[in-house]
Amino acid sequence: MSSRARPASVPAEAAWSNEEQAWIHTALDDEDRQHGLFRAWLADGALAERSLYRHGQRHGLQVFYRVEPPRWAVLSRVHQDIARVELTAADGNFGARRYFDGDDQEVNERGVRVPPRPEGVSEGASYIGQSSDCWVEFSPRPAGATRVAGSRSWDAAGVLRRSRNWDGEGWSRSYHANGALAEEGQRDDNGLQHGPWRTYRDDGSWQETEHFVRGELTRRSEHIPAGRYLDARVTHRAGAVQPLGAHAGFLRVGRWTLHGDDDDEGELGALQLGSVGDDDTLLGEALADGDGPATDGRLPAILSLMRKQPALSLCAVVRALGAGDPDARAAFDTLRAAREQLTAAGRRAMADEIIAAFDDWRQHLSAAPLKDLLDGLLWGAEPAPLLLTLASLLLRVGHPRRAHDFLAAAELVVEGDNDDEEEKTELEGYRQRIEATRALILRDLGDHDGAERARQLGRRRRISSEELRLLSAIAVTPDADEPRLVYADWLTQRDDPRGAFIVAQCQLAALAESEQQRREHLERTQQQIFEQNAGAWLPPADLDLRTFHRGMLGAIAIPGDAFCDDPDALYRLAPDMRMLCIDTPYDPIRLSKTPELLRYRGFDLSDAFVDSDDYRHLAASPFFANIEALRFYNASLGDEDLAAFCRSPHLARLRSLDISCHRDNDVTVEGIRALVSSPTIAALAELDVSRLWLDAEALALLCRAENMRELRELRARCNRFGAACGELARFEGRLRVLDLSHNDVDERGLRLLVAAESLCELDELYLSANALGDAGARVIAEAPLLAGLSVLELDAGLRHRAGAVGASAIAAAPTLAALRSLSLSMNEIGDEGAIALAAGEIIALQRLDLYQNGIGDEGAIALAGSEVLRGLRWLNLDANNIGQRGARALARSTTLSRDCTVRLAGNDVPIPLREALQERFAHVTFRYPWGGPD
Repeated sequence: MSSRARPASVPAEAAWSNEEQAWIHTALDDEDRQHGLFRAWLADGALAERSLYRHGQRHGLQVFYRVEPPRWAVLSRVHQDIARVELTAADGNFGARRYFDGDDQEVNERGVRVPPRPEGVSEGASYIGQSSDCWVEFSPRPAGATRVAGSRSWDAAGVLRRSRNWDGEGWSRSYHANGALAEEGQRDDNGLQHGPWRTYRDDGSWQETEHFVRGELTRRSEHIPAGRYLDARVTHRAGAVQPLGAHAGFLRVGRWTLHGDDDDEGELGALQLGSVGDDDTLLGEALADGDGPATDGRLPAILSLMRKQPALSLCAVVRALGAGDPDARAAFDTLRAAREQLTAAGRRAMADEIIAAFDDWRQHLSAAPLKDLLDGLLWGAEPAPLLLTLASLLLRVGHPRRAHDFLAAAELVVEGDNDDEEEKTELEGYRQRIEATRALILRDLGDHDGAERARQLGRRRRISSEELRLLSAIAVTPDADEPRLVYADWLTQRDDPRGAFIVAQCQLAALAESEQQRREHLERTQQQIFEQNAGAWLPPADLDLRTFHRGMLGAIAIPGDAFCDDPDALYRLAPDMRMLCIDTPYDPIRLSKTPELLRYRGFDLSDAFVDSDDYRHLAASPFFANIEALRFYNASLGDEDLAAFCRSPHLARLRSLDISCHRDNDVTVEGIRALVSSPTIAALAELDVSRLWLDAEALALLCRAENMRELRELRARCNRFGAACGELARFEGRLRVLDLSHNDVDERGLRLLVAAESLCELDELYLSANALGDAGARVIAEAPLLAGLSVLELDAGLRHRAGAVGASAIAAAPTLAALRSLSLSMNEIGDEGAIALAAGEIIALQRLDLYQNGIGDEGAIALAGSEVLRGLRWLNLDANNIGQRGARALARSTTLSRDCTVRLAGNDVPIPLREALQERFAHVTFRYPWGGPD
């Protein structure tokens, strides 16, 4: 804190914070956590924030006012007429958000006045515009309930339309426009449908019930009112298309068998859904001319007959249909004869479903599952053409949903891993047919946007084997220019402007600084090519020229749907990219079935909203077999989600796992238990569990687990390990990086920690915001096992700050002489501590962070003249008390390197001395990293 003139609007109990660049008034609980009313004023006295905290987390009403600069980023993204934003929060989770203009009228984020709130709409609901759900309200997560926050939505008339988990017990409900209940059911703790889900008509009568077990549909019952015609020509699908085994030809298209309760009683009968031909013709003839009276049930009937007669070739029949083979009639005559024989024997080969008939309801039981169709794969048919043809036939006889299943199966075969170049070429021809067929199916199902996207995908350019070879060479040798220039030449020969772009960027990277004219020409060339063509390189991603280096994309978070639509587009731009960063929107099932995941060594879902179903599908993907790093920072990860990955047989190569969070992950000690008992994750080298607020039991599990012995990097900021950090003495591995910042570690726990043999090879140690102070600094200085340390971070929290005594102990410690980076920000070392560091033993220091340490001119003079700090490349002196004398000494320093970056924000440095400092050092700044006044 520092003294400055207090505006009249700021109360006496508020104190100025250099870090916040604001007047702050807050209260702390017994554990140094914010608790109660929090207020912040800018330097001119303008109120910027008024919020409530409960034991360190935002809880209650949060109000942010429009000031310059804004304290909350959202105010820079909404309409300029918005004067304040109000949010509700519970235990750190934000809920409803409301906006108000300068006249104190409620508006939306675009500054448009919100209509009067209809009667019945909660005051906590936010207006989101004219749609079926105009008003939406989110609830906090109830203690001990599911991890999914509740929500309610109302239409423009104030009629409740949807309610999910509002009672904290997992119930989801939707409502008709007249307010009548439309659907209700419960979800388990992982968000999966579980138990009966009932659907009601708008008159309140029961329509049907679907029974789920942990997300899997097991039974469906339908209520048929008296006098209403029963149209039973419907099949019901549960489950996703999945590959079985290593061979792409073995497939299961959904799970079509629906089971009834053993106690059900009623008359069972066969329902015949059509004959082989209404006019004594056959399905093939009706389909061949395209306008015959195709009746539901014919194709299942024919294939069911063929299953009874294995001598018949389904492949031959289907190919005859498509090619107009003159022998097709003979094949159908054989089928008809077989049917007559079966009918004479009393077999009901035509049955598509069996109906359990009761007085007022019917239960549908599948009698001819789609496995009958897939049995054709065993009779000499190649999978891709057969499945694609069956999809087309099913669409034409009125089964678009079943057709879509077969299309997905055909796509799995085509996209499967295949090393045969000749077969790859043959399968490539089916891809455009697949997308064209998909467009027809989706249009038939009413998904016109999906149909248009499929139509566009049918025209996309696939990577040829020759181009794949060139890109693979870049991936193998990412530092070499030659493979890039060879690929650029290949592109130029095909009139692709990216060839010239790659050449220009490679030449730019190799230019000497003196060739300014040539540099300007190449920069104009790359800019022109990029502006004219980048929109087609990776739609719909918003590419930035600054992220390209030597012609290739460096890093990007790509929407999952865009990646699945055209994974080759990303590979063309970044063949050497190891970490795939997925952004929303995305379809988890589709993403998990994308073979191009095998190209990447890392998978990042940070900051994406992911539910348990998504994680379950991703964890089961065989295309994660090459993944070495998983990053789920702030991605709604729970214990069961983590357990799903721990059970996956496809993650044997995993070496790095990040499950840290800001506030959205929900991993507890049970998730850690699943991790340490994983049968496949056996050699983890890097683990980040920061901000999960784990306790001592979790640390004990990690330290004693056999599959954690290869761990070299453990990042565990913001947990509750405290004195239990001594458990690391039981760890049999050798850590290189350890981060226990914000863990309530005190002097006693620190002594146990630094005596652990597992730290004898430690290179980086982070212990910020613990209960250490001067005593902790002395313990570290005296620890012989830390002799190899190169990075030490001892930033202070709100209390337990180190002073000159602690800084002197570290500066004089021979065991710390090899430190390359030292951070002591927000302590109170003052001039005396700075003088000690300047005269100390740390001769290899390259980075020194002394932010907000009460250092004045004397300390700055000592640092400027230090022989020990000749190798310094970064010096942070922000938010100190350095004035004219100290600044002049730094500007005249003969020991500090010209290449050293010097930070002096928040110090009283006159303008002339600022100019002198800018001449003395190549990089000097007087602004905080987050902005603010000079």
